Amino acid sequence: MKPTMTLRERIEATLREAVPALRGLEDGVYLFGSAAAVMRGLPVGRAGDIDLLASPRDARRLRQLWAGRDLHIGARPSQLFRSDLARYRFPLMDVEVCGGLEVRTPAGWTVFEILDYEEWTVDGYPLRLPTLEEQRRICILFHRPKDLERMALIDTLLAGH
Repeated sequence: MKPTMTLRERIEATLREAVPALRGLEDGVYLFGSAAAVMRGLPVGRAGDIDLLASPRDARRLRQLWAGRDLHIGARPSQLFRSDLARYRFPLMDVEVCGGLEVRTPAGWTVFEILDYEEWTVDGYPLRLPTLEEQRRICILFHRPKDLERMALIDTLLAGH
């Protein structure tokens, strides 16, 4: 890694390394969380990993394809989320895959879906990137302190357009 790599460059380089495995998947893969915010131009100070949302079958397929990268974290008990969760080691950043993510809402467990996105091509692979408005909706849904902070950044950026 060159010492002056930006967070965006680290995300892009990691995704380029991930693309060969992603090409073998059957369903679309979505980038979300801090990495998606960075790719939309938000001034996010740090991202601990790259979050990908995948179907349960594609999450299982990635477990096979990335077996040697698997950090074997397993799904951590959570009051807010449940999914087939796996974290994979890449040289610049880890990639966390959430297969079939569900979010607890006042109505109970709800399948998490990214509804409004644009395709962003990484080495010819169409990765789905939520719009800023969709990322704002996700921040409201997750409603953790870090999500509310990100929502304020999104609001500032949207107000400038």
